[in-house]
Amino acid sequence: MKLIKTHGEDPTFFQKILQWSVVGVLVSTMAVVFYANWFYPHGNFYPTGDVICENDDRGPCHEQYKEDLRYVSIPKWVKTVRQNQSGAMLLIFASGIFTVVSYVGLDKKQKS
Repeated sequence: MKLIKTHGEDPTFFQKILQWSVVGVLVSTMAVVFYANWFYPHGNFYPTGDVICENDDRGPCHEQYKEDLRYVSIPKWVKTVRQNQSGAMLLIFASGIFTVVSYVGLDKKQKS
């Protein structure tokens, strides 16, 4: 039995590597967002003046607040993570979807 597989022997080998790499990115991103939000101090929240309405502008409306990070003594990477949380959540969601689809495809290939 060979320990190193090549592309010619098992085409799903690289798919497994890619799948586990994406899972690693998913878990790492979640850990960084969790760590930045729970273990570093938060700044004051201020109203932006924008009104956000839920349910296609029919539901409850409320004023939007943002965190003021200018005077908080935290590392720059934490400020970047907090200001771009929607991008991090999109990365987490896309990684999760890719992993599930890849796993289902890999499972179907192995059964046939």
